[in-house]
Amino acid sequence: MGHYLLKDSPKTGTGDLLVSVQAIEPARIPYYANCDSHLSELLNKQVTHYDALYEKEINDIVFSMYELSPIEREYVTLYVKQSQQSQ
Repeated sequence: MGHYLLKDSPKTGTGDLLVSVQAIEPARIPYYANCDSHLSELLNKQVTHYDALYEKEINDIVFSMYELSPIEREYVTLYVKQSQQSQ
């Protein structure tokens, strides 16, 4: 992921990245006040007592905030599962 974020960064003559604030595009994080308290409540419940239903509802809220398509949702879900398995 880090390589993708820095793909447009300028490089030195030897190929090293010159990382600066100007070289990195900001990550836009959506904020929806109407979901904030409900999402907060779900996250607190999930932290204190894991439940697959909480996880699914949290995922659905976050995926809808980012307006991800079903294919994008599946990709993110599979990527996270693979990352967890490799650790």
